[in-house]
Parts: sequence; C-alpha cells; structure tokens
Amino acid sequence: MSKQEGILLFECLLAMAITVILFSVLMPGVKAWAQRQHNAHVVDRLKAFLFRARYWAMTHQQALRCCGSKNGQQCDGAWSKGWLIKTLAGKRLYYKKVSFPSVTWHQGHLGQASSLVYSAQGELASSPGHFEWRSFKQKQYLYVSGSGRARIGLHP
Repeated sequence: MSKQEGILLFECLLAMAITVILFSVLMPGVKAWAQRQHNAHVVDRLKAFLFRARYWAMTHQQALRCCGSKNGQQCDGAWSKGWLIKTLAGKRLYYKKVSFPSVTWHQGHLGQASSLVYSAQGELASSPGHFEWRSFKQKQYLYVSGSGRARIGLHP
C-alpha cells in the first residue's frame, strides 16, 4: 500500500463550496455594516462642523454663515465638496474640504438652499432645515433646529 499525500480534488471543491456559502450568507451583513459606518461618518463630520460654527458664533458674539463651497472662498452650495464658515461681512474663518456624494442643505419649505446662518446667540438666524444625502440608495437626514442643534432623523 502506498501512502497518500496532498489533498483530493473533492476536498478542495468542498472547501471552496463551503467558503462560497459562508460568503453569501455574510455579505448582506457586511453591506449593512458598511452603510451604518458611512452614515455615522457623514453625521459625525456634519455635527462637528455645525458645532464649531455655533460655538464660534457664541464665543465671539457675531453672526456666522455656514455654506457649501468647492474652493473655500465663496458660498456656492456645493456641500458635498467642502464646508465654509464665514462672517456675514465675508471674512473666511474655517474651511474643510470633504468628499461626500450629494450632500445638500434644505431650508424650511424653500427647498435646496446654499447656506445657513447662526446668530451671535448660537441660534439659527435662517430658517431651520435639514441636510440630505444618499447612502446605499437610501436617503438620510440630519435636522438642524431653530436653536441651532443638529439631530439625525429618517425623513423630513
């Protein structure tokens, strides 16, 4: 009798079949996890940006404009490209370049708007509204109340 070395083709195919089955079972969970992580990242970045603007307005006792900006110089409503904090006189205070797909700011019932304004007391001087973006084909929302605070929600 000869001693067998290595693995049989059947064993190799069986291991591959088990791997494919496990992968197909785990894939939806991994996709859902990735979606939750992406949403958490967008929400955390937006909340930190709004907190910075609100804090700056209250500590310096001056109204500030927060807006989307492609180049960091002017407000052009491009919330998915960059975020800008300016004084109402136009002085640039902070700019953060970002890359999020289709983030938009919707103000009250006016629809899409280019900016929101914090008063010197940290409240919204502009109408309350919400940020909207798509994550894995599902709309996500971050609401900003009249008091200037942000919270996550499912739909407007």
